[in-house]
Amino acid sequence: MLNDQKHNRAFSLIELVLVLVLIGIVAAIAMPRISNASSQYMLESASQRALYEIEYAKAIAKATSSSYTMHFDSAGQRIYLSGPNGKADDGVVRELNLNDSIYEVSMNIDLSGETSFIINGFGMPEKMYEFDLYRGSYKQKINVDCHTGEVSLE
Repeated sequence: MLNDQKHNRAFSLIELVLVLVLIGIVAAIAMPRISNASSQYMLESASQRALYEIEYAKAIAKATSSSYTMHFDSAGQRIYLSGPNGKADDGVVRELNLNDSIYEVSMNIDLSGETSFIINGFGMPEKMYEFDLYRGSYKQKINVDCHTGEVSLE
């Protein structure tokens, strides 16, 4: 009788294989969702950082009463600020590299053929600008309004 009780407490090989198969099925279902959530998060992080960089450029231009230039390098997938006085040879003040492993996003720029825009000494951009950031099938549009100075995400 003692041998029967010990035998009943053990798991059979079939039960263990069945549990492993179920865990595999659940993991296969969950993995694409986790991957999509990760892509969305990385895109949102990069978009918020780009918005912050433009807001920083506006603030520093206003504080110093000097023009600064936001440059968009689509080949290198980076956004950088130069200045004061908006000249590219004044040196890079700040830089956002969209290829960094924490973002890994792509950029599409619609600056009417330009690759930069100037923020004047009042902290206002000279023109209306918009650009898109992409990660996989997800897209985030960033708008810069020259009338209000507002930078927004769509």
